[in-house]
This record gives sequence, C-alpha cells and structure tokens, in this order.
Amino acid sequence: MICLRYFFIALTFLTRISIFQPKEWKEEDFSKSVKFFPLVGGVLGLFYAGFAYLFFINDFFLAYKHIFSSILIFLILFLSGPLFFDGFMDTIDGIFSGRESEKILEIMKDSRVGANAVMAFGVYLILLYSSLLDMDKNIMFYSLLSAPIISHFMVVLSIKFFPYARKNGIGKMFEIKDKFTVIFAVSFTLLLIFPCGILAYYALFFNLCFTVIFNKFLTKLLGGLTGDTYGAVATVSFLLTQLVFLFLSNVTYGNL
Repeated sequence: MICLRYFFIALTFLTRISIFQPKEWKEEDFSKSVKFFPLVGGVLGLFYAGFAYLFFINDFFLAYKHIFSSILIFLILFLSGPLFFDGFMDTIDGIFSGRESEKILEIMKDSRVGANAVMAFGVYLILLYSSLLDMDKNIMFYSLLSAPIISHFMVVLSIKFFPYARKNGIGKMFEIKDKFTVIFAVSFTLLLIFPCGILAYYALFFNLCFTVIFNKFLTKLLGGLTGDTYGAVATVSFLLTQLVFLFLSNVTYGNL
C-alpha cells in the first residue's frame, strides 16, 4: 500500500489523472515517488496509444489524419497537464534572455511567458504535429506508448545525476535520497518499452545523449538544474522519441 501511495502521488503531480489524493503531503513522499515516474509515463502512453489504436482500427479514419493529429496533441496536452510544458517555456525564456545565471533563474521563476517561449512552443507543436502526420500508423502506436515512459525516465536521471541550482524550490523536493530509486526507474523503463521493439531502445539511447549534453550545458550556465529544466528535458525527450521512431523506422523496417 505504501508503494501504491507513492505511485499515486507521482500520478497526481505529473498528470491530470487523479485517483488518490493523500490527506497530507510530506516532503519525503515526493522524493520516494520519483522511482515511479516511468510507470506514470506508461499510464499516459497507454492512453495515447489506445486512442491511436481506436482511431486507426477503422480505415475510414485514415482520410482524416490532420484531425486525428490535432485531437491527439490536445489529448497529450490535457492528460499530461501544463507542468512540463510550462517548464519548457520558462527554460527557453531564461536561456535566450542573454543574461547572467542569477537573472536567468529570476526570469525562469517569473510566471509570465515571453516571446521566445511562445515561438519555441509553437515550433514544438508544429514538429510534433508533423511527425504524427508523417508516421506510419503501425509505428505510431509504439512511439506514443514509449515516448512518455522515456521522457519521464530522463527526468529521473536529471534529478539524480545533476545538482540543483536553487537552495529550495518544487524541484528540490524530488531530490533522490536512496540508491534504489534509479534501479527501480531503470527496471520499469526497460520493462515497459520492451514491447515497443528496437526503435524504443534507439530512442532511449538518443534521449540519454540529449539529456546528458543539455543538462551539462545548463549546469555550466546556471550552476545546476531546476524544476523548470526538468520539464524542458521531458518535453524535448517526448518529441525526440517521435522523431527517432519516424526517421529510423524507414531504416529499420523499410518503407512501410
């Protein structure tokens, strides 16, 4: 029951799917919930892939891929909630402000959204929309299933292996304090993406490379990461997974 409590806390915090609301939120609850981040991604992936399956089960809908892609993106935005996307936009605003680290952290903390963030998120949505349109329906099912799992796992690695830039903050509450969290997260991730085939492991590899490079850049720039940068990592990882599936599916399986 204790493990389920931590899973439901992660599910409630990271998504709009609220099944269990604890009467009291303790700081240790957030830390112990981190191991379940990939499992939360798996829940989201089942919703996304399930929607794609129901849509494509009847070939009649293949004529309406533009509508399908739009509805699917809305589903992704709605179920995942604004947390990661807001972090992505705040991070973009800070990075492209051209200021020093302390000022960048102030900009990222500001609730207002700047022009850089709006443009970046617009480009992000266009790329995501286009990748869904261009992807074969048989590949899309697995890309949608694995993308949230991998992206949430990248957040776990970011929390564990990179310092936190601020003395306090929401992201600080998720600090990993035991050695088993990463082991659990790795196990969940590898197990959950196994049905998605070799492309999921390619996506995992490319996301690992991106996460390390991006987080090292942020650590050098800011002195560490923040909750906003965790969101940026997850958001970009989701799109990167779609792009890996799109481009490598032709190489691996030929023109489907």
